[in-house]
Amino acid sequence: MGSSTILDIIGSFIVGGLILLLTRGMQLGAMENQFVYNSSVNLQINLVTLTTRMEDDFRKIAYCKNSEISPPSNAILFADTSDFRFKGDFNNDGSIDSMEYLLGPQDATSGNSRIRTVVRNYWPTSGTKQIDSIKLGVTQLNFQYKTQGTDSSILVTPVNLNKYAIGMIELTITLESNNRIVDNANAYVQDTALYKVYWRQFRIIGKNLTYR
Repeated sequence: MGSSTILDIIGSFIVGGLILLLTRGMQLGAMENQFVYNSSVNLQINLVTLTTRMEDDFRKIAYCKNSEISPPSNAILFADTSDFRFKGDFNNDGSIDSMEYLLGPQDATSGNSRIRTVVRNYWPTSGTKQIDSIKLGVTQLNFQYKTQGTDSSILVTPVNLNKYAIGMIELTITLESNNRIVDNANAYVQDTALYKVYWRQFRIIGKNLTYR
């Protein structure tokens, strides 16, 4: 076998190896692109689901079909950075109910230690307490509060409700994908921390909370 033949064989191995590496890289790239797309879509859907539900509840703070809470600030029962309790007529039956949103424990079903449940506690005037554990990939649920006056400073939490009347709520939410790319054959893991969605609403105001 001539030297040129040996060189041809070696060259073929090198070229073949490069093609395999290139093909593998393209496969991983396609896998990651599909993962990013699916993660982004799912996170956006989850974010809309959560924020729509919360905003619907928050609009009813201090609202009642047949009466009123006066002053409206009395409708807020507790206000901390990750725990907010308030009153309103949430089922529109003319009676005052209570509700709470708080950042709950780790979502053990997600496989991601950063992901927490959002707990929605609802106490109707007539009926038993209802507890919803919302598992949508939330890693941050943060409340901040301002008064009804012109002072724009953030109130110290938990807010002293005997001293301050809350007129505005600033809500920050971060969601993270609970899926991961895992390729055991090649020890390849794609970190889900790269796939987050962040949302901040600067003015969430109950229908009967006035901010001037």
